[in-house]
Amino acid sequence: KIVFSDSTGKLVYDMQIPSFLKTGSYKLKATYNNIVDEITISITGSSTTETQPDDTEETPDSIVSTYPLSFSLDKTSYTPGDVIWVTGKGEPNNSSYFS
Repeated sequence: KIVFSDSTGKLVYDMQIPSFLKTGSYKLKATYNNIVDEITISITGSSTTETQPDDTEETPDSIVSTYPLSFSLDKTSYTPGDVIWVTGKGEPNNSSYFS
């Protein structure tokens, strides 16, 4: 999915994990100007609570940064059906591709 940053460079993206996804480790990739960053997420069988990201709080274990793009996730472990909230910073008024 292509995600556009605002005039300050902030970007927010949400992605629902398919309910049929098996437990394990998966990679979320972000691409900007042929630079690819990836972060590993864990899908578990445990129940977690869905929350929208807080602008002031980031999880240090889930931050990826390669200038001019950095992004973080709302948590590091998810269950099938959860929503992943990705927040980040890139160049203002530009796009990044998440897969």
